Amino acid sequence: MLEIFAERLRSHVKAALEAGLKDRGREGDLVFGWVGPELLIPPLLSYKDFNEFCFEIDKPMMDMIHEAGGNIWIHCHGKVGRLIKRFADMGCDVLNPIEPPPMGDISLEDAFKEAEGRIALEGNIEIHEIMEASEERLLELIEDAVKTGAKYGRFILCPSTGYMEVPEPSEVMLRNLMIYVRYGVEYAKKYHY
Repeated sequence: MLEIFAERLRSHVKAALEAGLKDRGREGDLVFGWVGPELLIPPLLSYKDFNEFCFEIDKPMMDMIHEAGGNIWIHCHGKVGRLIKRFADMGCDVLNPIEPPPMGDISLEDAFKEAEGRIALEGNIEIHEIMEASEERLLELIEDAVKTGAKYGRFILCPSTGYMEVPEPSEVMLRNLMIYVRYGVEYAKKYHY
């Protein structure tokens, strides 16, 4: 069943590429996104299942996209520490969101070491911190993430999930979103990212 669905997706991607999507802009401007591989990682399925139902199924399509000059952005919540190298092997160019423990299972520093410069990492600020943290705590989290990202390169500061899911944000969350944006940029300049 998965192979039948994957073949349909590959046919769709092939048709999109043949229709000229690869010719828009500079090489590498074409980005394809995947959402939800977290459904195929532990604890929901085993590492073996990830290889069989995600890696083996998706890699041929990723190869097609790379051959057309495109990039792959993958969204996968959870404990991805043991899978970072597999995502790189599969063809992932950007992995989002690298969640710190306890939601994730790896520090940003260790995630960069696992990635070995082969993929960009995005994330590292949990949305609940933006919703509830003190200004001091949020500034510390932002600076630590940007400083670590600047050390390794290929980093995008990003919350673990979107803010739009909160239809009536509190004053603390609104304040923290502004702090996040302002100091994310300020620290990026400070650490020459």
